[in-house]
Amino acid sequence: MRIRRAARFAILLFPFAAPPAASAQSSDPTVAFGQAGMNDLQADVAAARRLAQAQKALDKARELAPEAASNAKVAKKMKGYAADAEGHAGAAITADPRGVGGYLTRAEARLLQDEYSDARADCSTAIQLTAEGAEGLLCFGIASIRMGEAREALVALARLQRRPEAAAQATEVRTAVEAWVAAQPDDAERRSVAAWLERNPAPPGLASRPPTHE
Repeated sequence: MRIRRAARFAILLFPFAAPPAASAQSSDPTVAFGQAGMNDLQADVAAARRLAQAQKALDKARELAPEAASNAKVAKKMKGYAADAEGHAGAAITADPRGVGGYLTRAEARLLQDEYSDARADCSTAIQLTAEGAEGLLCFGIASIRMGEAREALVALARLQRRPEAAAQATEVRTAVEAWVAAQPDDAERRSVAAWLERNPAPPGLASRPPTHE
């Protein structure tokens, strides 16, 4: 009885006593969820910031790409911007490994630096993350053509041509494949790819145009 009275007396004296300090690892699931959400938010912010920096550098590289084809000095400057874009995109991927924008941006930056195999690896990851999104397939097709693997590009083209909403991406890949056929010596692989194009004509709405991934 005395203990209970003492307890009541303590409550009356200190009605606003501070709650016990939370341990470093709280058992309250709402606290853990809140911390996880904050970590995710911070990661998203960091990824968005680095991706914006990557896009800024990539825009500068794109502007120089047409002239870089015939000017070694400009080409070096373009690749410098592309390398910056690759670095920022890599940081964005580290912050948010499931953010498809980081992989697509880094892939384009790598294409501008002639890093075709690494670029295609990023394209493949983008395809997996977006359930075969059109931009990932475009990226894969262009990288494959740059590697001289036209049959791999046809895999992406076949999937794009079946999707009316991907007409722009299909047009770009098809144009790149057609350019590869026109430049390739008359060998078995060229004839095979040309035959595929003939058997699978461009659907209505697709028109050849110069490739933009230079």
